[in-house]
Amino acid sequence: VISDKDRTVTLFTGSDDTITVWVNGKKVQAKNEYRAASPDQEHVDINLKKGENSILVKVCQGGGGWEFYLRLADEFGLPVEGLTYGIRE
Repeated sequence: VISDKDRTVTLFTGSDDTITVWVNGKKVQAKNEYRAASPDQEHVDINLKKGENSILVKVCQGGGGWEFYLRLADEFGLPVEGLTYGIRE
């Protein structure tokens, strides 16, 4: 995620099953629960620095299929302007 300035945003996630999220190498979220995924099951405020920010997501599967949701928003859950998204290969 590339941010045009230093900022705080809200990270919303949902997962099937457990989820752990790191932002710029710092663990910001961990939920050890076996459940079906749906959007916005968890949320946490995170700090993004100006420039490139890495987000790493680990989902552990207990059985059946797996999936996760992830989005960045403002404190009201609305999209944040000034962010660019990409996937590094």
